[in-house]
Amino acid sequence: EPELPPFPTAGIRLSAIELFIDTQCGGRAKLEGKTTAEVSGEIIVPLTKARQLSGCELLGETAAATVFVSHAWKYTFLDVVDTLRARPELQGADVSLWFDIFSVNQHKTQVLPFKWWTTTFQDAIKEIGTTALVLLPWENPVPLTRAWSLWEIYSTVETGSKLVVALPEAEEQSLHEALATRLEAVDAMLGRVDLAKAEAWKEEDRRRIFDIVEKADGGFGRVNEVVFSGLRAWLVEQAKGRVAALEGQAERGDVAGGADLEAVR
Repeated sequence: EPELPPFPTAGIRLSAIELFIDTQCGGRAKLEGKTTAEVSGEIIVPLTKARQLSGCELLGETAAATVFVSHAWKYTFLDVVDTLRARPELQGADVSLWFDIFSVNQHKTQVLPFKWWTTTFQDAIKEIGTTALVLLPWENPVPLTRAWSLWEIYSTVETGSKLVVALPEAEEQSLHEALATRLEAVDAMLGRVDLAKAEAWKEEDRRRIFDIVEKADGGFGRVNEVVFSGLRAWLVEQAKGRVAALEGQAERGDVAGGADLEAVR
């Protein structure tokens, strides 16, 4: 049996991404509206082609990743970066993001066997320890319709790793309001988890992930169940956090906070 290729472990700091935007992309204005896929294909691939490097290698980012970033390539790149920047726990200089367009050498991509995805990949997710899931918009999040993203969420929960859901501030406020007044919208979001209906950037990628899932224990039903449980646990924590914040407001005599607290309860 051929030896399985190693997992690319290098991550990139948020400060290095900002430097990349300023020095390699000509500033944020040049990236307005560009998807993550376009930034990879139009900027990172040409920059790294001559030396056949990954984005991390090009930028001198060699530290092992401490957070795995799960996102959709159809998101605009700046939306992903700004959403990650809004999370306080991702701000430290010692935080290194496994961000696929930088961490993976785009010149050496290959078709990986089932065993790689169920051993090497999941072992790496466990070793990294934290997955930051960029979920936009929260009511109809793109990752819940993408096969690779669902596999990443599944692998995070299945290995006991920490799942951090990253939302922009406005989206987080909208979610908190829904937890108090529109629980049917929250239920509808969770109801979108269905790997069998998921898409991928390339049709061959969709076939590959389906092949992986079909061979895994429990198949599609098991993956859906694990993803659902991970997201539900996150929503419970969101609700608890909202209650704690409103209790603080109520104790300070904030009438509106007290009314909102009753709604959440």
